[in-house]
Amino acid sequence: MATRANADLKNTLIKRYAVKNTSVITAGSRVRFGATDIEVDATSGANDDTCFGTALEGGTGNAGGTVLIDVALDGHQIVAMTVGTGGSTRGLKQVQAANGVTDAPANADGTVVHTSIGIAMQTGVAGDLIGVMPINARFVCAT
Repeated sequence: MATRANADLKNTLIKRYAVKNTSVITAGSRVRFGATDIEVDATSGANDDTCFGTALEGGTGNAGGTVLIDVALDGHQIVAMTVGTGGSTRGLKQVQAANGVTDAPANADGTVVHTSIGIAMQTGVAGDLIGVMPINARFVCAT
């Protein structure tokens, strides 16, 4: 058993977020967005695909939103992308539509292959520019 985890954060994109009120986050745990673009919450459990980073430190949120932690993001960059038909929701995986990015369909049984191009870091409607953290992945669903 390792006494100290190996880590190399040399090229990591690290951002500071407020811990959601009453949320308890421990160092090394996965996080997802809270109610805003600048707030993180603990995961909802196993296989939570709305996670976008790993907490580098722990904290318990308060009503004032003053507890801040550093989060290592899953990707190395955030780029501006145009939102397509259907809109984009902060924290959800994105797919390429004919006119921009949009929320990916739910991951489920099926045979239709999709390519996720990233995670929306902001919410937007068709025509908006939002920050997206590019992550290339494939998944299968019914639609």
